[in-house]
Amino acid sequence: MSFLYEEEGCFVCGGKNIEGLQIKFERIPGGRSFAKHIFEARHQGYDGVVHGGILGAVLDDSMAYAIMALGLMPITTEMKIRFKKPVVVGEEIVFEGQVVKVGRRIIETAAVAKGPEGDVRVEAEGKFFIGGMRD
Repeated sequence: MSFLYEEEGCFVCGGKNIEGLQIKFERIPGGRSFAKHIFEARHQGYDGVVHGGILGAVLDDSMAYAIMALGLMPITTEMKIRFKKPVVVGEEIVFEGQVVKVGRRIIETAAVAKGPEGDVRVEAEGKFFIGGMRD
């Protein structure tokens, strides 16, 4: 499978996507990622609560960036999300991703979204197909 990955156009992390979140992820050696973001009212589902689909997209990128920290190009194949507490508009949320298991073609990952007090608001698990190497 071949595809073009243009990071600048990504809804979650693309710096040139004016409609997107423009979140900057840190790739941490060993298969981890880190990012912070404050969501605005335009990102809400219920009044004052960030839409779950947007949180899922950010957690997907958190896991993908953890894999990219290994120099690999991930393609999401499966994702499971558990919403534990609401993420409130205006709070600084921390996203952490990590590689859990590296297989021959599939990598298993996990990610969390934490509130300002460090409490886990949302957690995810994912499986990614390895699509190639990144520069």
